[in-house]
Amino acid sequence: MQNLVTQGLKIFFALRQELRYLLVGGFNTAVGLVLFTVFFLIFKSMMRPSFILYFSSFFSITVSFFTLKYFVFQSQGKFLKEYPRTFLVQTVSLILNGVLLDYVTKMFGFYPLYTQPVLVLFIAISGYFAHKMYSFK
Repeated sequence: MQNLVTQGLKIFFALRQELRYLLVGGFNTAVGLVLFTVFFLIFKSMMRPSFILYFSSFFSITVSFFTLKYFVFQSQGKFLKEYPRTFLVQTVSLILNGVLLDYVTKMFGFYPLYTQPVLVLFIAISGYFAHKMYSFK
């Protein structure tokens, strides 16, 4: 089993950084959705869904930090420098996504379920460069 994991990691780390970013991003998105669901089921009678989203985002951003640091950018940088930068990039991305979603759907009448995948693509690409040039430089 250990040999299988080692081989899988070798294959993973042989991939281009951009592909590792997409794969890890998919994993991080799934973690975020699971955390939101769990916290929603626990706190739905006490908090608005948006507060639950922000609360769960703290944890999902932390998971994202570690996966980006070690599996995508393979950074040797210091935690106290990189974590706040990652948190800032992720938070700005979250806010930007929400603002753009509201703007595009209201101003142009686009349906949110069709708009969001396009915005996610834009946010993911800009997030890659923000993390590469700022969070983990």
